[in-house]
Amino acid sequence: MENTFEPVLGPEAYTDDWYQARRKTIGASEASAVLGWSKYKQPLDVYNSKLNPDGGQGGVMSEAMQRGKDFEAVCLLKYGRRVGGTVYHDVPMLIHPDHKFMSSTPDALWCEGSVNFDKLPWSYSLDYIPVEAKTTEVEREYGNEGTSEIPACYIIQSQQHMAVTGKKRCDVPVLMGFRLKLYVVERNQDIIEALLLAEKEIIERVENNDPPEINWEHPKTLELVTSLYDVTNETLMLSEENCERWLEVEKIKEQRRGLDERERSLKALIQGEMENCGVGRMMDGREIVRSKQKRGAYEVAACEFVTLRCRNQK
Repeated sequence: MENTFEPVLGPEAYTDDWYQARRKTIGASEASAVLGWSKYKQPLDVYNSKLNPDGGQGGVMSEAMQRGKDFEAVCLLKYGRRVGGTVYHDVPMLIHPDHKFMSSTPDALWCEGSVNFDKLPWSYSLDYIPVEAKTTEVEREYGNEGTSEIPACYIIQSQQHMAVTGKKRCDVPVLMGFRLKLYVVERNQDIIEALLLAEKEIIERVENNDPPEINWEHPKTLELVTSLYDVTNETLMLSEENCERWLEVEKIKEQRRGLDERERSLKALIQGEMENCGVGRMMDGREIVRSKQKRGAYEVAACEFVTLRCRNQK
């Protein structure tokens, strides 16, 4: 069965041209941030990455990206053994044929039946589905195999793959240690329409030099704001509102210090009663377990960072 909806082929993944092309499009890994569903980034982060000459990646894969690529091959190998058919790995950037600002680079494409790549090159007219491979050590974020019970950001990423390829399903094989679990995300046109609107807005904002507003409640906003501004010798008289905020920061620090001390004290009392026992059974049936842990030596790479503290006026 042939596919009548064909994406535009972009650069090979992780090449210089690919990083440059990311400046002009919103990729699947950025989709959840654009919608405000990511706990790692917000729309302003995506906006700023489009202003960077290398797409915000330095022209190379980050450590997290490299780790994902290293385990991706194993995940896709196990996936291929599970489902059979043909798993095509060398997927370039794919661009929506009608909305050039929307792109995706699936980890693989799967089609039923066997394709001999020595005799027949991959064809995007085949009836294939996109595949997004994941690895995790946090199994509690995933539900029953065969469902779409996966983190929301991966659901959004899968929806973008389907939007760009025109498909109705995206497979998400997840490597959990040595075990593979397979999840399936079905196309949701409402989410895709929301993505089209949000991504078009970001690209238009980039073209008009009009950054989106900061989400001050986002967990990564402090890192974002810190990255936006340099440190100079200038002095600013803070507003009364921000002076009150700093006083609140000091109260929180003091409360946290007191809670940490209380926690250590309580643990000492519990371990004192347990003595050499490895397990202490609680009244509600749960168990407190003592065990020896080993931590290998490690080095922290040199880096530059910005701190925020209070001092007496000079």
